[in-house]
Amino acid sequence: MRSEHKPYIPRVDHLRFVAALIVLLYHSFHHWVPLDIHPRNPLLTLIDEGHTGVGLFMVISGFIFGILTFGSDVRYGQYIRNRVLRIYPLLVFVVFLSAARPGDQAAPLTVFLNHLIPVSSFGFEGPQLVHFPQLWSIAVEFQIYLLFPFFLRFAERYGVRYLLAFIGLLLVVRLLVWASTGTVQMLAYGSVFGRLDQFLIGLMAGRLYRCRSDLLGNPAWLVLACAVELFTIWGFDRLGGFYGNGHPSKSPIWIGWPPVEALSWAFVLLAYVSCRWSLGATFDRVTAWLGSISYSIFVMHLLVFWAWQPRIGAQLVLSADPWLDALLKGALIVLPSTIVVAAATYYLVERPFFRYQRSYLNEAPPETLKNRKN
Repeated sequence: MRSEHKPYIPRVDHLRFVAALIVLLYHSFHHWVPLDIHPRNPLLTLIDEGHTGVGLFMVISGFIFGILTFGSDVRYGQYIRNRVLRIYPLLVFVVFLSAARPGDQAAPLTVFLNHLIPVSSFGFEGPQLVHFPQLWSIAVEFQIYLLFPFFLRFAERYGVRYLLAFIGLLLVVRLLVWASTGTVQMLAYGSVFGRLDQFLIGLMAGRLYRCRSDLLGNPAWLVLACAVELFTIWGFDRLGGFYGNGHPSKSPIWIGWPPVEALSWAFVLLAYVSCRWSLGATFDRVTAWLGSISYSIFVMHLLVFWAWQPRIGAQLVLSADPWLDALLKGALIVLPSTIVVAAATYYLVERPFFRYQRSYLNEAPPETLKNRKN
């Protein structure tokens, strides 16, 4: 999360890599372990329910913008231009790749256009590309980016209570949808009506960090935050998780799951970036670099996985324990290969466009800042 106007926080990039890693291991893990079979080890629940990595990405996005835009006004046109330059080069690359693949050429043209025009995305339940089904989340995130400057302005005018009230509105909407249709899982998981909660919670966490960066500096807070996160995702898994109550799930847990998931990750995020525990220069630098290529890791990992799958499926056994075997294949084979490919797409596809980005922030006049209700 580099900015020419605001301080760089390497630990945010650390967690961006963690989010990409969780999603990668989740997809690798569940290709070999059936979705309805849960590991006995509670620590593996984070991988078993690894879709939570998307929630972490959403919280991080809100957190970054909460920090970058603190005390500033956003020039909407330049802001959207920067978002397009950040997201679209790699998105166009993989959509065109899919269109050129023989297996995908039978897909209707609208499927490819749907991915190039994220505002028309149908979310998780919409048409998907064979090797890039996770692109639905990029479309949802882009939709949130379109809305963010308005939420920023309204929060400045009415205070944080506006954001809290809007999250309450989203809870009511999901409750009404569940009451009328019997399910709200896909709305909560795969659309802006579930992910916006998480972005807004991240936004508030970013504002809190700008005001009180030392609030959770004691390493004990980080230990507690990690324990809370593991307990939260374990409890969610015990209540059925993503697939345990059928698909789509009829469980009402999905009404409140988006903000609960976001709050637990926001706790981890705040505790981690605030922690006064030194991690070492080498670890900090390497992990921050991995975080900088996390978008490419997220986009490219399934293509790499499918290239390896025929060669490491039943032919290679790393452990007699099926859960551990799946985890080792993902961590020792799929992950390193994905990092190599992701580094190439980052430096050759993503990064060249960064030079065309321009500042989209105007420093707000002092009298405006004085009257803001934060």
